[in-house]
Amino acid sequence: KKEETCFSFDDFWNMYDKKLESKKCKLKYEKLNENQRAKIKETLPYYLSTIKDKQFQKHPSTYLNNECWNDEIDFSKVNPEKPKMCIMTSKMSGYGKEMEKPYAFYEKELKDFGSDNVKLIRIL
Repeated sequence: KKEETCFSFDDFWNMYDKKLESKKCKLKYEKLNENQRAKIKETLPYYLSTIKDKQFQKHPSTYLNNECWNDEIDFSKVNPEKPKMCIMTSKMSGYGKEMEKPYAFYEKELKDFGSDNVKLIRIL
């Protein structure tokens, strides 16, 4: 029986997109709790957007073993050219629904209704 999770191993694996040591990574990932998985889901896009050359991206096992999702995010290194995806966080706007359009599309709502309505979740 598969457990419901906010961010499955397959989601992590596909987003991380450096396919090394999958069995080892999956075992490690399955030991994480939901809070850790949620933090990975939130921070991983920022980490990935700072990678200029894939050869310098940490191995996924290193990322998991060192709990790199807890590292401080240097927003000055986040690539603003990469498209951003967002999630609506107010009931009025479709609470919890991941949106398909770029973050810029929702900036007006963010300005009009405040930051509680639109939250950046992923930079692709």
